Amino acid sequence: MKKTEENKDWLKYENQAYDNGYEAVCGVDEAGRGPLAGPVFAAAVILPKGFIVEGANDSKKLSEKKREALFEKIKEEAVSYSIAMVDEGTIDEVNILNATFMAMNDAINNLSQKPDFVMIDGNKIPNGLEIPAEAIVKGDANSISIACASILAKVSRDRYMLKMAEKYPQYQFEKHKGYGTKLHYEMLDKYGASDIHRKIFLKSCRKAKHLSQEELAEMSGLSVSNLSYIENGERRGSLDSIFAISSVLEVPIDTFLLGQGTNSALQYSNAYQSLFEGCTKFEAQVIYEMGESLKASFKRNSRLFNDSKRNR
Repeated sequence: MKKTEENKDWLKYENQAYDNGYEAVCGVDEAGRGPLAGPVFAAAVILPKGFIVEGANDSKKLSEKKREALFEKIKEEAVSYSIAMVDEGTIDEVNILNATFMAMNDAINNLSQKPDFVMIDGNKIPNGLEIPAEAIVKGDANSISIACASILAKVSRDRYMLKMAEKYPQYQFEKHKGYGTKLHYEMLDKYGASDIHRKIFLKSCRKAKHLSQEELAEMSGLSVSNLSYIENGERRGSLDSIFAISSVLEVPIDTFLLGQGTNSALQYSNAYQSLFEGCTKFEAQVIYEMGESLKASFKRNSRLFNDSKRNR
């Protein structure tokens, strides 16, 4: 039977680590992988053994008011905590995944007490981490330490973007925090990119290619309405649509998906990245060939679409 939030064992992963002989167990999470603007933040938290911060949960499931209250409570109760950020310029240089790993490593290394075991939200352990660690998918919704880290990272980034809203009022960052919402795209259309916009993600925007919505829709074999829904994050879109759009924009599919700044896009990206994990060489080859077949199918469909347009 599926556990409710009330009877969830928030200490399951922490206790497993303690049972294995570890003493200083740290939870780590990030905030800001998906936005079009601003830095990525990460936080690391070590809580007292067996301690639960009442009300803590995945930051995305909490209201802003609740997150703000828990932010102070977590800092008061933690044995040690650290918050780090990597700016948009570095994100453009090293890509968002490596920038996220950098922020996570900085947060861990800056803890006043060195952890002997680290739990990371997600399916990847940061490169260069020399401490025993475990990546936990949906860890922010299942580990109290990771949940607390997610709150510290989220609140810190939101506060930073509120300051950026004062510096760049035309983009209305206070409303979307830099994520790819309809309002944000409208402001980009009107004012162009600011100094804190991530250039690598803007390449995934049709404006970077100087294409109208109608032109990109035609080149991708989509209806204008469907493209509009995908651009605004109102609809997830089929995988063939995603491949088609990223191909026309000449942007790697992971960059395009993360650039959309939506949870569904991150789900696409996580699924794409995890396909090859734990695979045998034969299984990896099968997945690769399936992907190539799909891309060939998309190109063929696009060609048929363009031919039909010309014959009308």
